[in-house]
Amino acid sequence: MNTTRQLGGAVGLALLGTLATAFTGAAGGPAALAHGYRAAFLLAAAIAATAAALTPLLSRRATPTTSGAPTRPSNGNAPEGVHR
Repeated sequence: MNTTRQLGGAVGLALLGTLATAFTGAAGGPAALAHGYRAAFLLAAAIAATAAALTPLLSRRATPTTSGAPTRPSNGNAPEGVHR
């Protein structure tokens, strides 16, 4: 999981940097730089929003398991082997 996260972050940052550079163009002024960063941040926000929207649909629910802990019977007595 750690390696995947590191590689994903590196590739994502490289893609966003490439996109920002492409939108900045040869002009290189502050306005062009801001335009490039704006495009990169909008793409990053769109990816994050898409991931947030798809997470509940794609995540698997864990099946509930019993913990093995004794439960108190409905008559109020302690379960066998459990002392009050």
